[in-house]
Amino acid sequence: MTGALRPHRSYGVGTTFTLFLPRCDDGAVEGLAPAAGMETVPRGTETVLIVEDNEMVLKVVREIIAELGYRVLHAADAGEALAIIESGASVDILFSDVAMPNGISGIELAREALRRKPGLGVLITSGYAAVGGIDDAHSGEFLSIATPYSRRDLALHLRGALARLERGA
Repeated sequence: MTGALRPHRSYGVGTTFTLFLPRCDDGAVEGLAPAAGMETVPRGTETVLIVEDNEMVLKVVREIIAELGYRVLHAADAGEALAIIESGASVDILFSDVAMPNGISGIELAREALRRKPGLGVLITSGYAAVGGIDDAHSGEFLSIATPYSRRDLALHLRGALARLERGA
């Protein structure tokens, strides 16, 4: 039975499935499109300062950005982010959520970070973009990406933040 599933039942211990697939020569898979999420995406070597107070979100975003080749720094709020910038650490892109703890928004943080470090790339994100979290807050002042976003979209937006910086926009 090529390409068929055959369940093997053992009462009281669960079910086992055996999957029989046709044999494939290695050369037969050449030219296939990459699986979803595995497509070629732009990479970088710059340093990204992620400003995120949610540990679960931070873990995922940090992993994605590091896999894209970037060096990653992290701050939990605007105060920590500004301290990192003031320390002289190499930071090329500020990647911040709009909603932040301690009363300073990601937009306000971005403005202050640029005042302290002109030439910093900025990428703003928000899960509330549909209700004005990003659009009303900066009206195109900074490049933004709405959550949820794909790995590819994040990679493109990070490169876009750097390209925007290089153009002086």
